[in-house]
Amino acid sequence: MENYWIQLKTLIDQSQKIVLTTHVRPDGDGLGAEAALFSYFESLGKIVRIINVSPLPEAFDYMNKDARFETFNTTIHAHILENADCTIILDCNQLDRTEEMAPYVERTKGNIVVIDHHLYPGDFADLLCIDINSCATGEMVYDFITFHSGKMTVSQDAATGIYTSIMTDTGNFRFPRTTPAVHRKTAYLIESGVEPSEIYGWVNEQRTLQSLQLQGLFLSQIRTAYDGRLAYSVVKKSDFDRFGATLEDSEGFVKYLLSVKGVVMGILLIEQPYGYKLSFRSKGDIDVNRLASQYSGGGHKNASGGKMEEMTDHAIARLIADAEPILNAMEITE
Repeated sequence: MENYWIQLKTLIDQSQKIVLTTHVRPDGDGLGAEAALFSYFESLGKIVRIINVSPLPEAFDYMNKDARFETFNTTIHAHILENADCTIILDCNQLDRTEEMAPYVERTKGNIVVIDHHLYPGDFADLLCIDINSCATGEMVYDFITFHSGKMTVSQDAATGIYTSIMTDTGNFRFPRTTPAVHRKTAYLIESGVEPSEIYGWVNEQRTLQSLQLQGLFLSQIRTAYDGRLAYSVVKKSDFDRFGATLEDSEGFVKYLLSVKGVVMGILLIEQPYGYKLSFRSKGDIDVNRLASQYSGGGHKNASGGKMEEMTDHAIARLIADAEPILNAMEITE
């Protein structure tokens, strides 16, 4: 990655007005990476804006120091996006995942940079910093900041963002890419002033009553297929309405599908105005990214997302059938 960081250092050193953004419906990785770079670039005297197409989820409000997270508004932000010296897209390598912001980013007079750890990047950026072996975009941001500064520790503000990224995208340090190197970097973050128990509490222990009630219904609706190796559940709009819950209240539900004994693949379907939002998770060598790619999505080998426009029982059955070859491919390699 050092060659990427050399190129990025040159771009940052030449830029004064910097915009940071991430994908629609952002998670802790993209948001934490934004918060960390915002803090670092401000310390360099840059004019920095975080502009996202989606509002900041309440669980991550602790990073919203000085209201740094802005929600895209054409009247306010179109000019800023078009005239930025450098726009950095974090945890996202497809421009269309910035939705209505995309045309303004594309028309920017400055450089577009992608920092991401997902497969199959689009061809739209001036500099692609991609490392699929990183556990989180936040880990890559840590690597860049320490490369640029020459120090292994960072500011407490930046450390909080990076720790949030790594903690959330490693599933609280339990996913396969949680390497010894990741733990060593985390140690530096703690030395920088991070309080792990506080961040864990902010992210994981602030559930609404509506979220817990919706989760109970989601759990009761889990179904299995293929001798119990696949688990799936459907959460419909009427389920949200029943408890007065929001899409944000369903965050993290998909992980419970893999907690069922014998399950190696989980699929969560959540009804949206356009159809179903799909979340795929898997264990071991099961590549759910292959399945996600069939449903206008993508991501990682063991964690991907997609969408399905048709909201019928037949469409759900077809999705479950499409999952079978992915499961069988693992059997062939074993």
